[in-house]
Amino acid sequence: EIIKSKGVFFTLTTLLVISLLVASYSLYEVSQEQRSTIKRIETLNSFLFSTEEDLQREIYISLFRSIFVIEDQITQTGTYVSDVKPKLTELVINGTLNGQFNEIMRGANYEEIKGIINERANKINANISLTNPSITISQEDPWYVTATLQVDIMLEDANNKVSWNKTEVIKSHVSVENFEAPIYLVSTTGLVTNQIQKTKFYPFVEGTNVTNLKQHVSNSSYINSTSSPDFLQRLEGNITSSQYGIESLVNLQELSNEGISIKDKTCVDYIYFSASNPLSYRIQGMQTWFKIDQDHLDLYQVNNLTQ
Repeated sequence: EIIKSKGVFFTLTTLLVISLLVASYSLYEVSQEQRSTIKRIETLNSFLFSTEEDLQREIYISLFRSIFVIEDQITQTGTYVSDVKPKLTELVINGTLNGQFNEIMRGANYEEIKGIINERANKINANISLTNPSITISQEDPWYVTATLQVDIMLEDANNKVSWNKTEVIKSHVSVENFEAPIYLVSTTGLVTNQIQKTKFYPFVEGTNVTNLKQHVSNSSYINSTSSPDFLQRLEGNITSSQYGIESLVNLQELSNEGISIKDKTCVDYIYFSASNPLSYRIQGMQTWFKIDQDHLDLYQVNNLTQ
């Protein structure tokens, strides 16, 4: 009986050990699979984050080049571009202007950007789809043009272990500084150009000291003015007011140096280069040809210096 009992005991012990080994191995397998899945999630999550960053950067490049293309069109034709927002959108999405592909946009349009992102996904054994894209161009600040991309992103592991599905809104802001001022290109037929630069000369007037205002005029620098057109409007030749408007004061000496007849009127650019001729004043201490219209006296701090 003792021998039989020992046999049963050893059998049970063996079965228990085997069961524990099987259980341990199963747990090890589950643990390994979990770690593998977690690592895969981290990899794809990192890829998704970098894709969103890449999209913002690539859309920035695309918008920058698109504005350059529009300005080049203005330079080549000597005329403004109508409906500039949809034309910029066309350039950003397809790289085309009026249906014609522009070489400047090669590798910098949404359709090509999408292809590059797909190639990157394939390299990490994942599939990505960017669907229902919507790109809008807007002026949300006097000094920046904004491209807003809304797109549905589906990212999934090639083995169908994990996936993401989200709608992403990505904004890229391109500074208008250093672009050519369209109004000078068209109005002087390219003889006098003026890169947009935010003024460094402020306040314009201190007491009767107009030194800063003189420097501001000499450089034809820009300020924000809600009575002026914004940059996108300027590309169209639209001179209606905008809360994001910018304006410069025309340096008439530069025009004269290029043989351009100067007008006896306010030097505010969008008015000077238009048919409008509001009541304007000469200003103490300023160049003899310099005048400012009544509506801009406060903005340039010369209310008490009119002649």
